[in-house]
Amino acid sequence: FSKREYELRAKEIVARMRQEATPFRDDTEKAKKERIAHAKADRLWFFETYFPHYFNKPFGEFHKEWNSLADIADEPVFIAAPREHTKSTFFSLGVPVHDICCEGKHFVVLISDTEDLAADFAAFIQLELEENERIRQDFGDLTSQGHWESKDFTTRNGIRVKARGRGQRVRGLRNRQYRVDRIIIDDLENDKNVKNPRLIKEAIDWILEAVINTLAEGGSMTMVGTLLSKKSVLAQMIGMKEEASSPIPPPEGEKCP
Repeated sequence: FSKREYELRAKEIVARMRQEATPFRDDTEKAKKERIAHAKADRLWFFETYFPHYFNKPFGEFHKEWNSLADIADEPVFIAAPREHTKSTFFSLGVPVHDICCEGKHFVVLISDTEDLAADFAAFIQLELEENERIRQDFGDLTSQGHWESKDFTTRNGIRVKARGRGQRVRGLRNRQYRVDRIIIDDLENDKNVKNPRLIKEAIDWILEAVINTLAEGGSMTMVGTLLSKKSVLAQMIGMKEEASSPIPPPEGEKCP
């Protein structure tokens, strides 16, 4: 987004938020503790409850699968889905905000085609923390009084979110004593670079050598996108993952068990 486009989009979201995500009527400590406990235990419930301006229809089975895949530890996950399947809303907005509110991770890195695009995703996370009255009611003010730049910010409860572009350095990043424990790669490719074999190879090498290896033990990495080409980065990463997980065929003449 340009600055003007972001402002218009943010204004639209805030208007919906104020109409649909109004404060909970039951503001007792007991009700608040119950909601927080439910939110920590059930991320999809968190989405429905705190993001009604985004998640206003029943979840599909694929959303439930995504919810499980998002927290697979120590193993990269690659997900392809058509446009209009709420991939970015789910992974680049919902999952990080849940991590922040429920303190599920210490350091989230959002990666996209460019740093500015990744920063746009981060800006919408900030918008929820700033304007969502339900989140503020139950989880308090999570905005930082210090540096609040969308490309790199740390919330009041100590969780860092950093935007990175394709090919940028990710090794060695830390949030205090914590290494990166959540990586989300979203919209890494566009209609132009997906046609360039050299750029595709460079991106694959970068993911394999730099991105995956920067993840802390027990951390989760998810790459999501739309398949723009059979030779795209996402298509090839899915192919590699499927090949690596395929059972080794038995020697010739022997039967599979």
